[in-house]
Amino acid sequence: MLQNLIFVIVGAALVLVGADKLTDGSVGLARRFGIPELVIGLTVVAFGTSLPEFIVSLVASINGSPAMAVGNIVGSNIFNTLMIVGCTALVCPIVVSRSTVGKDIPFSLLASIVLGALALDSVFGTPTGRVNVLDRADGICLLCFFVIFMKYSLGMARGGGKSEGDEQSGPQLGSARIAVYIVAGLGGLIGGGELFVDGATGIAQALGVSDAVIGGEFSAALMHLS
Repeated sequence: MLQNLIFVIVGAALVLVGADKLTDGSVGLARRFGIPELVIGLTVVAFGTSLPEFIVSLVASINGSPAMAVGNIVGSNIFNTLMIVGCTALVCPIVVSRSTVGKDIPFSLLASIVLGALALDSVFGTPTGRVNVLDRADGICLLCFFVIFMKYSLGMARGGGKSEGDEQSGPQLGSARIAVYIVAGLGGLIGGGELFVDGATGIAQALGVSDAVIGGEFSAALMHLS
């Protein structure tokens, strides 16, 4: 039990540090090519902050723990929306722009609805006869929605013109440091993801708890609070 807990903590730390370094390296690389900061924020930084959940879910699915993979994503979204926003609003009021209410939040709701609809094969029926399976076709459908969202976001960013926030700010990283950050970040993500999934699976088995629970609220809280 103690060994599995150590695996979880060390794995989460490696994943978080790896994601941070990979994001720094990717941002440095993007700045070298003169990509606007707003576009970097919508792509590189947005992907980097979600890489821990992506790696943990991918490794869990490959290792035969699909419940942990889905639970990690759903639990992370619940934790972000309710816990993080709730605690932040308690400390300081959050100003929500009209654009967020009219565009971003509906996209977020649509993503949850699409995921739920694709997962409910028992309700909508499936030609393969399998029940409640997210297969490659469902994955392609989800990725198509993601591409549409990214095209829309980048289009809105370009349409807004260049603002003061688009200026290239912050220290410029050298080529060697960028390469080290990217390679080390990827290594931390992959190695940390393996450790985290192994440890979380061991804890779930020891406690007799479902992988979905361990991979959901537990991993989401640890990933965001570590």
